[in-house]
Amino acid sequence: FSCYLVAMVTFGCFVTGARGENNAKEPTVTKAEAKWIGKAASLFEDNPLAAIEQLRKRAGLKASAAIDFSLATMLAQEHRYSAAEKALEPALEKCPNFFRAWLLMGRLKVLQKNFSGALLPLRKALDNGADRLIVFKLLAHCHLAKGQSAAAESAYGQVLALDPEDKESTAGLAQSLIRQQRIDDATELLRKLCDTAPGEGKYWLLRANAELSRENPRGAIAMLECARRLSCLDEESLLTLGDLYFNEGLFEKSLSCYEKAKSKSPYSMERKYRQAEALLQVQRPKLAAKLLKSLHSTDKKSKEKRLLLEAKLAVAQKDDSLAMKHLHGVLVANPTNGQALLTLGRLHMKKGSLERALITFERAEQLEKHSRQALLAKAQLYVERN
Repeated sequence: FSCYLVAMVTFGCFVTGARGENNAKEPTVTKAEAKWIGKAASLFEDNPLAAIEQLRKRAGLKASAAIDFSLATMLAQEHRYSAAEKALEPALEKCPNFFRAWLLMGRLKVLQKNFSGALLPLRKALDNGADRLIVFKLLAHCHLAKGQSAAAESAYGQVLALDPEDKESTAGLAQSLIRQQRIDDATELLRKLCDTAPGEGKYWLLRANAELSRENPRGAIAMLECARRLSCLDEESLLTLGDLYFNEGLFEKSLSCYEKAKSKSPYSMERKYRQAEALLQVQRPKLAAKLLKSLHSTDKKSKEKRLLLEAKLAVAQKDDSLAMKHLHGVLVANPTNGQALLTLGRLHMKKGSLERALITFERAEQLEKHSRQALLAKAQLYVERN
């Protein structure tokens, strides 16, 4: 918004003279109004509230649209976006072709994440002569945020036609291509971005997203690892890397990511459960027990996860009776919990209750996600029975 404030001070953008704003692309101001705006702009640096109040007193039906525009700009500078919108509305009524006011209105809508509402003022700004590069960047951002990938691609194309070196718009174009499943085209753009700006973690993250769209989690891990080793991976992406390692069964690496991220910021309950699971997988039950003790959940899904982890912890601590108690609790709440069925089946095997184990594994076999593990468990049971 500083560019608007400079414009207000210099007055080069306002026409001084008689009022006649209906067809003008810039409002007219009297010498007195120009003086008021200049004083308010000078005061704004030291006392924004006083400057805003001065202009508010001058605004009104008979005042120039430049007064309303200047007031809206100052309110926007103070992050009072809703108030800035209200202040700007009279300016557009008085001067309907005032392209900078339309552009400011579009910006305000974007800042408040009202992407649908931003489209009309941005188009009006474009029709009345606003800078095409600025407007198309904002339009592209709105279309991408609204999930309109083809429209975003078109708008980003307009930006890059005017400024081929714009990295942010190149990344936005790549993102719109990923959403359209045009992964090869997106990857080529992102590879060039990473070559020219290897220290920008967001480009590596987009490359990871492209690999995930290919259903290639190992490729996504490679991209995020590049960013981590270049020290440009943010905390959320570090946690994402931990999740990917966890899903691939690389629990030590998963733990390393979670622990590093934990030192920087707290993370979700879901990830804490994953961390506890990973600790059990790498045979660190004491740390898993300590982590579980610190977790307090109320929703049904979280309680089920916690109970299952408590059962696995009991198995690790060789307390099979407690483990069975927890597993039965899980299966009462959700009879199709495959992990609980498999763990219970293995406990029955351990106790020599092979028939019970077989029935439990057959229940797990009916669940598509767990059928292969259940078949392997059954094969192991048949070997046990010779």
